[in-house]
Amino acid sequence: MTVDFDADVLGPCFETFGVAAPWRRGGAMLGTLTVIGTLRPVLDEAQGVPSLSMERTLGVRLAGLPSRPVAGDIVEVSGQGWQIAEVRDDGQGKADLVVKVAS
Repeated sequence: MTVDFDADVLGPCFETFGVAAPWRRGGAMLGTLTVIGTLRPVLDEAQGVPSLSMERTLGVRLAGLPSRPVAGDIVEVSGQGWQIAEVRDDGQGKADLVVKVAS
C-alpha cells in the first residue's frame, strides 16, 4: 500500500489545525496560506557562552500554492504581521517559514 504523505497526512492535519493567513509580497496580495505556528528552542554558542532563544515558525503545506513563499514575504496571523526570514523545505510537501515580527 502506497501512502501519499501530502494528501493522507499533511492535508488532514492542516485542515484540522491550520489557521488562514493572508500572504503578501511587496504589498501585493498573493492569496491565503493555511499555517500551523510553532515555537522552537535554539541553542546559540557563537560567543562561547551558551544562550537559548525561541524561534517562531509557521508550517505551511506547499501543494496548491501559486508560488513558493520567499524571504521578505509577509504573512498575517490573527492580526499580527510576520515577515518571512527563511524558508525551510522538509522535502515531504511542507515548509517551515522562520518568521519575525513585521515592521
